[in-house]
Amino acid sequence: INAEYMGVAAEAGTAHEALGRPLRGALPQPAEGAFALRITYQTSPEATALCWLRPEQSDGGEHPFLFSQCQAIHARSVMPCQDTPSVRFTYDSVVSVPSPLRALMSALVVSESEAADGRRVCTFKQPVPMPSYLVALVVGELVSKDVSERCRVWAHPSKVELARYDFDETEKFVAAGEELTGNPYAWGRYDVLVLPGSFPYGGMENPCLTFVTPTLLSGDRSLADVVAHEVAHSWTGNLVGNATWDDFWLNEGFTMYLQRCIVCTQRGEDFFEFDSILGWDGLEGSVKTFGPTHPYTALRPVLDQVDPDDSFSRVPYEKGFNLLFYLTRLVGGRAEFIAWLKTYIAEYRTRAITSADFKRHFLSYFSQKPAAAAALEEVDWAAWYDSPGMPPVTPRFDTKLADACTALADSWLDAPSRDAASATVALSIEQWHTKQKLHFLLRLQQKAPLSPKDLASLDQALGLSVSRNCDLRFSWFVLALTSKYLEVRPHLEEFLTQQGRMKYVRPLYRLHAETFGIDAARSFFAAHKPRYHNIAQKMIGKDLM
Repeated sequence: INAEYMGVAAEAGTAHEALGRPLRGALPQPAEGAFALRITYQTSPEATALCWLRPEQSDGGEHPFLFSQCQAIHARSVMPCQDTPSVRFTYDSVVSVPSPLRALMSALVVSESEAADGRRVCTFKQPVPMPSYLVALVVGELVSKDVSERCRVWAHPSKVELARYDFDETEKFVAAGEELTGNPYAWGRYDVLVLPGSFPYGGMENPCLTFVTPTLLSGDRSLADVVAHEVAHSWTGNLVGNATWDDFWLNEGFTMYLQRCIVCTQRGEDFFEFDSILGWDGLEGSVKTFGPTHPYTALRPVLDQVDPDDSFSRVPYEKGFNLLFYLTRLVGGRAEFIAWLKTYIAEYRTRAITSADFKRHFLSYFSQKPAAAAALEEVDWAAWYDSPGMPPVTPRFDTKLADACTALADSWLDAPSRDAASATVALSIEQWHTKQKLHFLLRLQQKAPLSPKDLASLDQALGLSVSRNCDLRFSWFVLALTSKYLEVRPHLEEFLTQQGRMKYVRPLYRLHAETFGIDAARSFFAAHKPRYHNIAQKMIGKDLM
């Protein structure tokens, strides 16, 4: 790194294991206004934000592939920056790549041209202030298909038609977000990019270019709710965001709430609370994994001098959502809450805020409404924010859709012949949405361990071990392994090598270790570790320690 400001040198400080190495320099106070700082640097190929795929690891197998993942604090591994969500900036970029590869970024494309040496030169501009974790770059063999005037999908040629079909509702999601928030979409374009299987998350809300995992390509649009989630981030997270990683729930809890509101516009009102039930189960799983007294199960954990990746779980998503769901009930319902949300987003647009800022704005707005103000006096903010474990208030969700799933599962469990019952189940759930099928499997998980013989009949009837729907396949493997149905092992290990989404691979590696032994899990992981992103490698490695 070579940094200069008016001839004053800067130097790298002492490295911190989790936080990296600071760049420090004694800069003279400028005479007036802003000043310019120019830093010449080179990025290491080992940067933790970057995932380099050899041709044989990429779709098509002909060309290498590169993608970045800067959240939470990996932007600093790519470029010198103030790598905190409290600092927002605009950026311009010029990227040169070898043809026929294409570069895309979390920004608008300004121009694209061919250089004299045959390389493709792409110019980008991001005019809306954003935090460093949203800087994104991808280079690969990519083509696109338009979904609407402002939305398109990008993918390898072999997957682009699948992506266009599965994400055909994207424009509807964006329009619903605009209606619900009362604020127009600020980022110009909303494109969706399908990455290779090593992408460690379901989606990443990079402005202008959402990254998604290929595990969403189910062929029936049933997993497109992840896109609705990333669309919601366009307002909650990207436009109004958390100032520190301690306040990450302001990003994800709000986005879960807005996602469920958006999905209701397409799936029906019943799905809001039905999906919330599945979310509550996910929250219970995260609290169980950490332990109910672990500080990372607090809604506002203290992450000073800690890598935020270590605290990643469903807690900020679902505990945050449940606080907002609880507040919704207190202030008189979702219409009242959404009316406040519109003022909140307008007030804090392009700003980074804290939990205290949210609380102050929320209470100030509802202080003008006597009934709501009186109801809000019961809120134990300290318990919600700082106490570990499950939320201090247990929600009362509408269980109408869930009850039908539970009843079918119970009828299968109580059947004198599970073979015949499995065939009945297959007919009964044929027209169900994926989330209903997941609730059916969740009920069976609650009754585990089950007989391996009975699970074999269910698998034969439903084809769960080889399902194209990755959410169903994951939930099935959890049920199978907790019931010691060992025949799923080849399918399980195939699934672990096909994709690197941490939602799936981390729990399944832990169950692999519990079922087949820690040495077997470590050996399998070591053999396939290069397939995974750096973040996934780190977290799975910690899980198997």
